[in-house]
Amino acid sequence: MSTAAPELSAVLNRIRSWAAANALKPATLARLAGIAEVVTRDMSDDDWSPSSRSIRRLEALIPAGWKPGDPLPPMMGECGGAAQATTAEGS
Repeated sequence: MSTAAPELSAVLNRIRSWAAANALKPATLARLAGIAEVVTRDMSDDDWSPSSRSIRRLEALIPAGWKPGDPLPPMMGECGGAAQATTAEGS
């Protein structure tokens, strides 16, 4: 048996928690990550299954070592990710 499912679930929950902590709507989160809005549209569903590429893009927004319940570092959220979003949208 593989342990990938519990690990994936933890990663997806971390993404959801970070978005919620920053009060980011799914469309805004997608824009910041440079992915299609359809990817995050159903992120609150238990069966949400973004591609590995999308997961990597979403995870790249989250500070290393951040865990749900941790305080947010300064300049996070839409302001902190604006440069990334501009770069990603322009690619």
